[in-house]
Amino acid sequence: MFEYRATLDPSVIEDIARRKLAAAQAGAMVGARKFRERAVTALREDVRRAGLGDRLANTWRAEVYPRNGASLTPAVFVWSNAPEIIAGHSNDGMLRGRSGNWLAIPTDNVPRKAGRAQAPMTPADVEAHFRTELYTVPARSGNLLAFIRIDGRAVPMFVLVRQVALRPRLNWQRIGEDLAEVYADDIGAGIAEALGRA
Repeated sequence: MFEYRATLDPSVIEDIARRKLAAAQAGAMVGARKFRERAVTALREDVRRAGLGDRLANTWRAEVYPRNGASLTPAVFVWSNAPEIIAGHSNDGMLRGRSGNWLAIPTDNVPRKAGRAQAPMTPADVEAHFRTELYTVPARSGNLLAFIRIDGRAVPMFVLVRQVALRPRLNWQRIGEDLAEVYADDIGAGIAEALGRA
């Protein structure tokens, strides 16, 4: 009869465990970074699909924590640099002018600003561009119409309103819930891949 016993140096086992833990932590961080990109891409695409443009879409940001080092349980913090605008397009709401002022909605007659964005000119820009003041006429709806005289004829430039009803156009809450379901999967996949290499 034979009896075999292995004697292992505890420092070898500790070294293996340390290397596996480091690999798992690095893999979790890779998974978190992958998730960060997935989240930002999904939220930015939502804004673009709503027709709100790249400028608002690019306000979505995300950061992986810890920023330095590694962790088995990294966190991903996602936010928008324009939370009021995002919220305004996510719920039924009203957009009102500041301090009770009118909101100026440009007509197709309003020239565009020079530059990359080529946004419509503001009322002040229009007055400076044409070197004359806008004048208003009450509309039947209770709003005002702002005109400017060009070559002796009145050209409508803006519809002035007290408030505008916004309909929901963004789905960031639903996207956030959907992303929460895949976060653990991304972390797990990162860990599994890293341990497969370790």
